[in-house]
Amino acid sequence: MAMDRLRHVANLWNWLPAFRVVAEYESIQKAAGVLNVSASALSRTVRLLEEAAGELLFVRSAPGLTLTRFGVELLEATRDAMRRIDDVVARDDPKREDMRAFVAASNSPTLTRLLERGLCTIVGGFERTAYRTTSVDGDDAVAELLRGNLDFALVERVPDSEWLATISHEYVGELTFAVFAPESHAMANESGYGSSASAAEVAAAPLVTVASDSASDRTLNVLASVASLEGVETLAQRGPFLALLPTALASRGFRQVAPSTRQLGIVALYRKPLEGGSFAIVGALLQAIRAVLVSSSPFGVPPDGLEGG
Repeated sequence: MAMDRLRHVANLWNWLPAFRVVAEYESIQKAAGVLNVSASALSRTVRLLEEAAGELLFVRSAPGLTLTRFGVELLEATRDAMRRIDDVVARDDPKREDMRAFVAASNSPTLTRLLERGLCTIVGGFERTAYRTTSVDGDDAVAELLRGNLDFALVERVPDSEWLATISHEYVGELTFAVFAPESHAMANESGYGSSASAAEVAAAPLVTVASDSASDRTLNVLASVASLEGVETLAQRGPFLALLPTALASRGFRQVAPSTRQLGIVALYRKPLEGGSFAIVGALLQAIRAVLVSSSPFGVPPDGLEGG
């Protein structure tokens, strides 16, 4: 009897990877494009899986496919099993010579710099590991993690996802923003922290910020909203203008002249690995990011070795 059950599960495995892609994209056509197979062949695969399982997996409708309750349970089990296999294969093995990829993402320019600052302290600390950063919409981060396209993500809020319980998520900390002046600006005080400028002068001075931060402090005179912190700093230095920057991430050459009401809570999302390998990388990266968050300097200078770009 046990052998019959094993044969039955082994037979289901022929179709489960394709089922997972269809379920995640909620479309036969989209999944067929991802898998590079015909839609008719993929429809037949789903039908064979339903016949073998003895249950319907999807409710078909004009907008697309919706998982049945059984389909939801089977997808979660399939994801978990494939993740476990992936983690076992990806563990450190002294006999393996290929590089393990660790993909991390963020959903804002500010968090991109924070993520890169954290990576600066761990790159080179794990053998045969190559790192790649990318951007992701916060609401898509969970799906990308479950699909195996990401190992780690920093987002501004906990995503609203029915699959959130299947991955690990934790509050990392908070970024506090302030108004900074480049050293060439008249408001910069090169002798130390602070500025002799009044609040009215700071509020009237033209300021550059990241586009997503432009509405965060309406008392400021926003001259330009750009796509990256690098762009903010470059424009401020060439103006010279003031810049709205996170106090823990401002580059050398900037002096804080006024506080801001802008604050940004940060959440980390990741697929919790079994052990070793990616598990150690996630732990080290979280520790490094938290170290950056508490490294705020009154002179806008990041910790040694972590100069901003």
